[in-house]
Amino acid sequence: MNIYLVIDASDSVGEGNFSRARDVLVQLIEKISSYGVSPRYGVLTFATDPNVVVSTGNPESSDADWVSTKLGELKYDRKEEAGAETREHQERGQEIGL
Repeated sequence: MNIYLVIDASDSVGEGNFSRARDVLVQLIEKISSYGVSPRYGVLTFATDPNVVVSTGNPESSDADWVSTKLGELKYDRKEEAGAETREHQERGQEIGL
């Protein structure tokens, strides 16, 4: 089973909302892992440019602790601008198996 997590990192979201969304996704991963399942996770952030944080092709993508750590390391980057390019995001999403 693959689970894909996408976080909006655009300027309009703001640092507080970004941090809350990131923390909720970490909690979701912890909850899923408590059921004894080990899905592969794909994590993608997007703003002006998409960023693949975790690919489902990575052998560690099914390690909930590792994926949670990668999510926890995500920082809100105000250098990103609004107006994302949908086609580029779709291509990057395909990189993680979306």
